[in-house]
Amino acid sequence: MEEFEVRLVKEKEDLEQKLIKLEAFIDSDKFNEIELVQQSLLSVQFSAMTTYLLCLNERIDWLN
Repeated sequence: MEEFEVRLVKEKEDLEQKLIKLEAFIDSDKFNEIELVQQSLLSVQFSAMTTYLLCLNERIDWLN
């Protein structure tokens, strides 16, 4: 595997872990304790991160 491919896979794995943690926070009671604007922004961030993960997966698939 080329160096940039290794970096892509590492980036994907890191992003997956961040998404898991963010999803767990969104599903927790603590999420409901923060301001609505922050809840909204975190939901948008989750969506953007999910889209980014899909892009990384496609890029990795095209390399294989």
